[in-house]
Amino acid sequence: MNIVVLTGRITKDPEIKTGKDGSAYLYFCLAVDGGKDKDGNKIVDFIDCISYKFQAEFISKYVVKGTLLEVSGKLHVSNREDSEGNKIKRVTVKVDNVGILVKPPVETKPETTKETTSETFDPDYS
Repeated sequence: MNIVVLTGRITKDPEIKTGKDGSAYLYFCLAVDGGKDKDGNKIVDFIDCISYKFQAEFISKYVVKGTLLEVSGKLHVSNREDSEGNKIKRVTVKVDNVGILVKPPVETKPETTKETTSETFDPDYS
């Protein structure tokens, strides 16, 4: 069974994008507590996530850098080659559900969201 549940803080303000088919998607990174190392230093894991359509729009509208989120979804591994022939493996969480646990004490986000179009990017391939 492929189920991932994470709680962490979003590392930067989200920026929604539009895929080739016109649907919204959003990449974001969660900083997740990874415990402590043998010397007692805090470990933070940075987990890449992608959300689509309504989830992407929700995150873009209501979430800012530092917001504590709980996300659940599926682990997705993609393999590709770069222009020099090097193999690249990317692991992301495809988000099914997201919940805002705590918003950071900052100014509220403006009503308008920045939307960009990616003519060549396919969020399913990553």
